Amino acid sequence: MDVGNSERESNQLLLGPLPDEGEIPSHLERVRTSDRAAPKMVISTRHPPSTILDCQQTSESCPSRIDIISVSDMCHSSPTRSEMTERHTGQLSAVNRSDLTGLGIEINELLSRHDHDAPVELWFDSVTSLIPDIDFERVFRFLHILTARVERTSATAFYLVDPTVHDPQTVTSLTYLFDTILEVD
Repeated sequence: MDVGNSERESNQLLLGPLPDEGEIPSHLERVRTSDRAAPKMVISTRHPPSTILDCQQTSESCPSRIDIISVSDMCHSSPTRSEMTERHTGQLSAVNRSDLTGLGIEINELLSRHDHDAPVELWFDSVTSLIPDIDFERVFRFLHILTARVERTSATAFYLVDPTVHDPQTVTSLTYLFDTILEVD
Protein backbone atom coordinates (compact mmCIF):
# COMPACT_ATOMS: atom_id res chain seq x y z
CA MET A 1 0.00 0.00 0.00
CA ASP A 2 1.36 3.43 -0.93
CA VAL A 3 -0.71 5.96 0.94
CA GLY A 4 1.65 8.77 -0.06
CA ASN A 5 0.09 8.89 -3.52
CA SER A 6 -3.24 9.91 -2.01
CA GLU A 7 -1.76 13.09 -0.56
CA ARG A 8 -4.61 15.38 -1.68
CA GLU A 9 -7.29 13.32 0.02
CA SER A 10 -8.16 14.64 3.48
CA ASN A 11 -9.83 11.58 5.02
CA GLN A 12 -8.66 8.08 4.22
CA LEU A 13 -10.22 4.89 5.51
CA LEU A 14 -7.79 2.00 5.90
CA LEU A 15 -9.54 -1.37 5.86
CA GLY A 16 -7.57 -4.26 7.26
CA PRO A 17 -6.35 -5.95 10.41
CA LEU A 18 -5.54 -3.61 13.27
CA PRO A 19 -1.81 -3.39 14.01
CA ASP A 20 -0.34 -5.10 17.03
CA GLU A 21 2.09 -3.16 19.18
CA GLY A 22 5.09 -4.27 17.12
CA GLU A 23 3.43 -3.25 13.86
CA ILE A 24 2.70 0.35 14.87
CA PRO A 25 5.93 1.81 13.41
CA SER A 26 5.22 0.34 9.97
CA HIS A 27 1.62 1.60 10.07
CA LEU A 28 2.79 5.08 11.05
CA GLU A 29 5.30 5.04 8.18
CA ARG A 30 2.53 4.11 5.73
CA VAL A 31 0.49 7.18 6.61
CA ARG A 32 3.28 9.65 5.89
CA THR A 33 2.24 12.13 3.22
CA SER A 34 5.47 14.07 2.82
CA ASP A 35 9.19 13.47 2.86
CA ARG A 36 9.78 15.73 5.85
CA ALA A 37 8.80 15.14 9.43
CA ALA A 38 5.37 16.70 9.90
CA PRO A 39 3.42 17.29 13.06
CA LYS A 40 1.37 14.22 13.87
CA MET A 41 -1.65 13.53 15.98
CA VAL A 42 -2.47 10.03 17.15
CA ILE A 43 -5.87 9.10 18.54
CA SER A 44 -5.25 5.79 20.24
CA THR A 45 -8.12 3.59 21.32
CA ARG A 46 -5.96 0.47 21.61
CA HIS A 47 -2.49 1.33 22.88
CA PRO A 48 -1.19 3.41 25.81
CA PRO A 49 0.61 6.68 24.94
CA SER A 50 3.96 5.23 26.08
CA THR A 51 3.68 2.56 23.38
CA ILE A 52 2.98 5.16 20.69
CA LEU A 53 5.94 7.30 21.85
CA ASP A 54 8.26 4.27 21.98
CA CYS A 55 7.21 3.28 18.47
CA GLN A 56 7.73 6.82 17.21
CA GLN A 57 11.27 6.82 18.60
CA THR A 58 12.11 3.73 16.56
CA SER A 59 10.91 5.40 13.35
CA GLU A 60 13.67 6.93 11.23
CA SER A 61 11.47 9.77 10.02
CA CYS A 62 9.68 10.46 13.26
CA PRO A 63 8.23 13.94 13.63
CA SER A 64 9.66 16.42 16.12
CA ARG A 65 6.22 16.81 17.68
CA ILE A 66 3.53 14.24 18.32
CA ASP A 67 0.21 14.89 20.03
CA ILE A 68 -1.56 11.86 21.48
CA ILE A 69 -5.15 11.50 22.57
CA SER A 70 -5.57 8.35 24.61
CA VAL A 71 -9.12 6.99 24.54
CA SER A 72 -9.90 4.46 27.25
CA ASP A 73 -12.43 3.29 29.82
CA MET A 74 -10.09 4.27 32.67
CA CYS A 75 -10.28 8.02 32.12
CA HIS A 76 -12.95 10.07 33.90
CA SER A 77 -11.91 13.52 32.72
CA SER A 78 -9.66 15.15 30.16
CA PRO A 79 -6.39 15.95 31.90
CA THR A 80 -3.76 17.41 29.60
CA ARG A 81 -0.05 17.56 30.28
CA SER A 82 3.04 18.19 28.24
CA GLU A 83 4.87 15.00 27.33
CA MET A 84 8.56 15.32 26.49
CA THR A 85 11.10 12.73 25.52
CA GLU A 86 14.57 13.08 24.07
CA ARG A 87 13.31 13.46 20.51
CA HIS A 88 9.63 14.34 20.91
CA THR A 89 7.46 17.02 22.38
CA GLY A 90 3.72 17.29 22.24
CA GLN A 91 0.47 17.15 24.09
CA LEU A 92 -0.94 14.13 25.82
CA SER A 93 -4.69 14.12 26.43
CA ALA A 94 -6.92 11.47 27.91
CA VAL A 95 -10.59 11.03 27.08
CA ASN A 96 -13.13 8.49 28.27
CA ARG A 97 -14.14 6.07 25.50
CA SER A 98 -17.84 6.94 25.83
CA ASP A 99 -17.21 10.71 25.63
CA LEU A 100 -17.30 11.41 21.89
CA THR A 101 -18.02 15.08 22.56
CA GLY A 102 -14.89 15.36 24.71
CA LEU A 103 -12.87 13.51 22.08
CA GLY A 104 -14.11 15.89 19.39
CA ILE A 105 -13.16 18.90 21.52
CA GLU A 106 -9.64 17.53 22.12
CA ILE A 107 -9.13 16.87 18.40
CA ASN A 108 -10.44 20.34 17.48
CA GLU A 109 -8.12 22.01 19.99
CA LEU A 110 -5.09 20.13 18.67
CA LEU A 111 -5.99 20.84 15.04
CA SER A 112 -6.42 24.54 15.89
CA ARG A 113 -2.99 24.72 17.57
CA HIS A 114 -1.01 23.45 14.61
CA ASP A 115 0.65 25.92 12.26
CA HIS A 116 -1.39 26.10 9.07
CA ASP A 117 1.81 26.19 6.96
CA ALA A 118 2.86 22.71 8.05
CA PRO A 119 0.90 19.63 7.03
CA VAL A 120 -0.90 17.90 9.86
CA GLU A 121 -1.30 14.15 9.78
CA LEU A 122 -3.78 12.45 12.07
CA TRP A 123 -3.79 8.69 12.72
CA PHE A 124 -6.93 7.21 14.32
CA ASP A 125 -5.64 3.79 15.33
CA SER A 126 -9.01 2.07 15.55
CA VAL A 127 -12.53 3.15 14.75
CA THR A 128 -13.32 -0.54 15.18
CA SER A 129 -12.61 -0.28 18.93
CA LEU A 130 -15.24 2.45 19.38
CA ILE A 131 -18.18 0.80 17.63
CA PRO A 132 -18.91 -2.02 20.14
CA ASP A 133 -18.84 0.40 23.09
CA ILE A 134 -20.92 3.19 21.55
CA ASP A 135 -23.87 2.72 19.25
CA PHE A 136 -22.99 2.90 15.57
CA GLU A 137 -25.19 5.93 14.82
CA ARG A 138 -23.30 8.06 17.38
CA VAL A 139 -19.94 6.92 16.02
CA PHE A 140 -21.11 7.66 12.47
CA ARG A 141 -22.25 11.20 13.42
CA PHE A 142 -18.97 11.79 15.28
CA LEU A 143 -16.93 10.69 12.25
CA HIS A 144 -19.10 12.80 9.93
CA ILE A 145 -18.28 15.92 11.97
CA LEU A 146 -14.61 14.95 12.38
CA THR A 147 -14.02 14.30 8.67
CA ALA A 148 -15.55 17.71 7.83
CA ARG A 149 -13.28 19.39 10.40
CA VAL A 150 -10.19 17.61 9.07
CA GLU A 151 -11.05 18.71 5.53
CA ARG A 152 -11.54 22.36 6.60
CA THR A 153 -8.13 22.45 8.29
CA SER A 154 -6.31 20.94 5.29
CA ALA A 155 -5.09 18.09 7.46
CA THR A 156 -4.79 14.49 6.30
CA ALA A 157 -6.33 11.81 8.48
CA PHE A 158 -6.15 8.03 8.40
CA TYR A 159 -8.79 5.92 10.17
CA LEU A 160 -8.30 2.18 10.68
CA VAL A 161 -11.21 -0.24 10.54
CA ASP A 162 -11.01 -4.02 10.65
CA PRO A 163 -13.77 -5.11 8.23
CA THR A 164 -13.77 -8.67 9.56
CA VAL A 165 -15.10 -7.46 12.92
CA HIS A 166 -18.14 -5.63 11.52
CA ASP A 167 -21.07 -6.68 9.39
CA PRO A 168 -20.84 -5.63 5.71
CA GLN A 169 -23.56 -2.97 6.14
CA THR A 170 -21.55 -1.21 8.86
CA VAL A 171 -18.40 -1.17 6.73
CA THR A 172 -20.34 0.06 3.68
CA SER A 173 -21.95 2.83 5.73
CA LEU A 174 -18.56 3.99 6.98
CA THR A 175 -17.08 4.19 3.49
CA TYR A 176 -19.42 7.05 2.56
CA LEU A 177 -17.63 9.35 5.02
CA PHE A 178 -14.17 9.12 3.46
CA ASP A 179 -12.42 10.48 0.38
CA THR A 180 -10.39 7.33 -0.15
CA ILE A 181 -10.78 3.73 0.92
CA LEU A 182 -7.62 1.63 0.97
CA GLU A 183 -7.25 -2.04 1.79
CA VAL A 184 -4.18 -2.81 3.87
CA ASP A 185 -2.46 -6.09 4.73
